[in-house]
Amino acid sequence: MARKDLAHCDLVIDAILGTGLDRPVIGLTAEVITLINKSKKKILSLDIPSGVNGNKGEVMGVAVKADYTVTFGLPKIGKCFIRL
Repeated sequence: MARKDLAHCDLVIDAILGTGLDRPVIGLTAEVITLINKSKKKILSLDIPSGVNGNKGEVMGVAVKADYTVTFGLPKIGKCFIRL
């Protein structure tokens, strides 16, 4: 289903995972993130790209490669250290 939806969209809005991520992304979630990254669509992440630890900025296995990120509330310390 995600593959079909990606083929017919102009923008991907990423809100899969939140700022509290503390373990590697695996399984279906990792597959969807990989599919999003390969889609060549513009990506807008909400709060922080899914797959990134909000405190350390570490990629937890796989992470969305966002073109834009909109944060809410307070800045995310980990966002400053993201290395994709």
